Amino acid sequence: MSDATPPHRYGNPAAFTVAPTLLTLVRHGQTTGNIARKLSGITDDPLTPFGERQATATGMALAALVQNGTLPPVDALYVSPLIRARRTAAAIATPFGLTPIVRADLSEVNFGDMEGLTETEAIARFPDAVHAFGDQGRDDYQFPGGESRPGFQARARDAVIAIVAAHPGAHVIVVAHGGVLAAVLAHYLAGATRRWRDYLLGNCSLSRLTIAGGDVAMHCVNDLAHLADLTPEEREAVAEIEEAEQIPAEVRA
Repeated sequence: MSDATPPHRYGNPAAFTVAPTLLTLVRHGQTTGNIARKLSGITDDPLTPFGERQATATGMALAALVQNGTLPPVDALYVSPLIRARRTAAAIATPFGLTPIVRADLSEVNFGDMEGLTETEAIARFPDAVHAFGDQGRDDYQFPGGESRPGFQARARDAVIAIVAAHPGAHVIVVAHGGVLAAVLAHYLAGATRRWRDYLLGNCSLSRLTIAGGDVAMHCVNDLAHLADLTPEEREAVAEIEEAEQIPAEVRA
């Protein structure tokens, strides 16, 4: 399936000719792997206590937006099988009385033999890993013992396309990972999953699109306003972690 088919048209949801799907994308909360700067793709890292508070704040914010009529009721919530995503989804699902639907194809990229390593350790052990990260990153990179970047991005894209197709006229939440959501946003907003680097997302960020066939309207990307009430010390700690990482969204899984 090509990213360019069908072509995307951007504009006002009122102009949509078929029943649109409101899609809310949520990255999971902060994890132990995020703090340690590990390549935690399919590694089942738990949320930190701060990540749990992020998830709770996200669930409360979404519930408030539905209650005050800013957003329509949530019809379905889909989630990756990994614990960091399921814990975040549970905090979101509770106010709505929903049971999250687990989809294996929403799981983060499989780093294979690099799982659990830092970027520096991965490059030391696998010299060609310089082509996996940063400015030298190749779109066709194959993680040893794991997935290829194109294969992973196609999996993530197709999973969300299928979810949208199954829920015309509905509001659907998807809770997943930085790499998954970056590929999905790149598909819908740039027409190419290889543009994933344009969509780096913070923990428990909200991104929202209205989608109807090839028509797409963007409402927000990487919205973190609902986390503003966390204490200054907590915000500062997260900012320091994110600044120190300086690595792609799929690595900050």
